[in-house]
Amino acid sequence: MRAPLGRSLDAMLAQLRTLRERVEVQGFALGRSDSAVAVMHNVRNALNPISTILSRGIAQPPPVDRATVARALDELARDDLSPDRRAKLSAFAAAAFAAEAADRETMRDELRVGREAMAHVLEIIGEQQRYAHERPRLDPCDVSAILAGNAAIARYADGASIAFGFPAEAPLVLANRVILSQVIGNLLGNAAEAIVASGRDGGSIGVTIDAAGDVVRVRIRDDGEGFDPAAGATMFQRGFSTRGHKSGGLGLHWCANAMTAMDGSLRLESEGRGRGAVAILTLRPAVPVALAA
Repeated sequence: MRAPLGRSLDAMLAQLRTLRERVEVQGFALGRSDSAVAVMHNVRNALNPISTILSRGIAQPPPVDRATVARALDELARDDLSPDRRAKLSAFAAAAFAAEAADRETMRDELRVGREAMAHVLEIIGEQQRYAHERPRLDPCDVSAILAGNAAIARYADGASIAFGFPAEAPLVLANRVILSQVIGNLLGNAAEAIVASGRDGGSIGVTIDAAGDVVRVRIRDDGEGFDPAAGATMFQRGFSTRGHKSGGLGLHWCANAMTAMDGSLRLESEGRGRGAVAILTLRPAVPVALAA
């Protein structure tokens, strides 16, 4: 009786081992799939301002009609032109050249932002290739610099004029710079979308950074549409999205996992619909504040 029972138990244990191995393989495959989708989500976010900049550049008419300027210059070359007419044409030509120069400078500024966004895309891809099978390396990071770079990109959100405010200096934190930049970029993008979704022409995003002992907290507050306070925890679930027109819902899910991988955390708070929201990042300081003082 014992032998058949022993053989049955052995068979059951073997089946359990096989099932466990299959679950591990499936879990690994799902994890890689989620990671790949999250990376593409972040790449898409980083490419959005480039698309906006290029679209604006293509649609933007020249600041002055060049044919009119050419006619004015031809007329200025005439010897029989009256002093009054010459003065008016000279003023027009000077204003036209100034407008052209200002337009070129504006375009250069936007192209610089586009170049930074493209560099961010390449960093995201490179970081994924380097650390695909490892925990991310943590180094001292300047949160203020990361905020400044992402704010310059996030201001290209369609449909609203957004004012940003954040401290010029902050304690260095231990994080992976590229991953932290992706997290902050996602959160700023979500805040900008929440402002657009509120139906107003503009809004504001303010950032405060507090440090004490072994914790640095970064609070990103917007005056957008907000959400039901009870929904705060569910927003980090895979597939959850506050935007009915979007699919996937991997942005916040990935951000929360990325913060955990960097020994930090992320939570969302809101006082309710129409009352804005705040994302709170918790990070380790590069040097404990109490020791640095």
